[in-house]
Amino acid sequence: MGGIGSSTSTSTTTSSTHGGNGGKKHICPTCSKRFNRPSSLKIHRNTHTGATPFRCPWPTCGREFNVNSNMRRHYRNHT
Repeated sequence: MGGIGSSTSTSTTTSSTHGGNGGKKHICPTCSKRFNRPSSLKIHRNTHTGATPFRCPWPTCGREFNVNSNMRRHYRNHT
């Protein structure tokens, strides 16, 4: 489709932006998804284990979430 050398250029671009790991060295042992930070991997693993360590602090609620930001978004509904 492209001109001379275009497949080499496309190949290089694809591997550097899509195929490379981009420094994501923390790998989920369950699904092999890669993360930049170990904390991101720890949060992600909650999706596999079903853990819900973040509980809504509203006195009569007690709803639990696997991601802290989801709990905080929920909590705003109470205020």
